[in-house]
Amino acid sequence: MITVKAATVEQLSATIASGFDCVQVNEAVQRTIIAEHIRAMIHGAWMSGTSIHTTRILSNTRRIQRLVWTDDSWEHHKLGDLSRQVLDSLSDLGDVISVGGGYWIPGPVNLVELDGSQNVMVVGGVPSQIAAGQLGERLKSTAGFRYVARRPILITPAKDMLQTIDGWLSHADPIREWTDSVLRQYAARLSPNIDIGVEPLEIYAPDIFRDQRKVGRWIRATQVNHAIEGLRLCRIRQGAGVYGAPHFLATFNYAGGSLTLGRSVSLADDISRRLRFGFDLILQTPREVTITLDSAQLTFDNSISLPEAEARVLSLGWRDLKNATDDSAIHYFHLFTLPLILRALARLRIAPKIIDRRTHVH
Repeated sequence: MITVKAATVEQLSATIASGFDCVQVNEAVQRTIIAEHIRAMIHGAWMSGTSIHTTRILSNTRRIQRLVWTDDSWEHHKLGDLSRQVLDSLSDLGDVISVGGGYWIPGPVNLVELDGSQNVMVVGGVPSQIAAGQLGERLKSTAGFRYVARRPILITPAKDMLQTIDGWLSHADPIREWTDSVLRQYAARLSPNIDIGVEPLEIYAPDIFRDQRKVGRWIRATQVNHAIEGLRLCRIRQGAGVYGAPHFLATFNYAGGSLTLGRSVSLADDISRRLRFGFDLILQTPREVTITLDSAQLTFDNSISLPEAEARVLSLGWRDLKNATDDSAIHYFHLFTLPLILRALARLRIAPKIIDRRTHVH
C-alpha cells in the first residue's frame, strides 16, 4: 500500500536545499531552483538547435514557484518578480546570453579561481547535472552561485577553463590611474565659461561633509559657501528642471558668497558611477563598508552603489526584500563568495571591515 503524505513548504525547501547543498534560507532556495530550471530550459533548447524566448522561460519558472511558494510570487516595483530577477542575475553572471528579440542561449562554461579557497566558481549555462559529468565533480549551488572542489579539477582538462577573478569581472585599469586619465581627457573637452546659477545642481563633495564632521556624498551646490578648486563631479538634482546632461564634470566660480557654474562637460552614467570612487581617493574620503560573516552566509550593504563591472558579484546573492516597494541595499551571499566580493572592493581601493560572527572551535 502506498501512503501519500503532504509536505510543508519548509520541508520541501529543506529537501531542495539538501540536494544542492544550498544555504537554507527561503529566497536562496527559491533562486537556486529557479536558476537551475532556467539553465536547463535554455540549454535544452540550444541542444535542439534553437533558442528560447523570455516569455516561455518566465512562464515556466513562475509556474514552478507558485506551485510551491504560493505567497512569494509578488512583483517588486523596480526588479520584477523573483523569476525575472533570477534571469537578470544569470545574464549578469554570464550563465545565459541574450541574442536579441527576447531570445536566450547558454553562456560558455568557465571556472573562476576563489583566491585562498579550496573551491572554484562555475559559470556558464550548462545545467548542474550535465556540468558534474563534464567536470567529474558534483556542483553545489546557492542562488546564482555554483562551485566545485578545486583540487580534482587540476588533474583534468577542465583546468584549462580556470580564470582569475579579475578576468571574470572584466579588465579595469587601477582606479586612481583610470581617474587621472579620465580627468585629463575630459578637461580638454570643457565648454567655455558660462557663469550661470547652480540651483538645480548637486556636487559630489564627501570632503565637505568630512570637514563638517557629517555623513554624506552629494551636496546641493547652493549650500556650498566657499570656493571649490578644480574639476568636480556633478549631477542634476532630482526633481529640478534639467538643462545639459544629468551627469557631468564642472568647474565653479565663486564671488559674492555664492558659486556659479563655470565650464562643464557631460559624462556617461557608467563613467560617473565609477568616477565617484576615484574622487574618493583624490579627496581622501574612503568609503566605510562592512561585511558580516555568519555561520552559513555573509551580508554586504551595497548602498555605496558599485560600478557596473564590480557590481557583477551582486548577482551571486539574494536580497530578502519584504514587499514590492522594499529598496533595501543589503545583499546576502554564500560564504564562499567572499574572495569575489573582496576583490571587487579592492579594485576600487575599498578595505572593508569584516565582522566575523561565526562560532569557532578551538
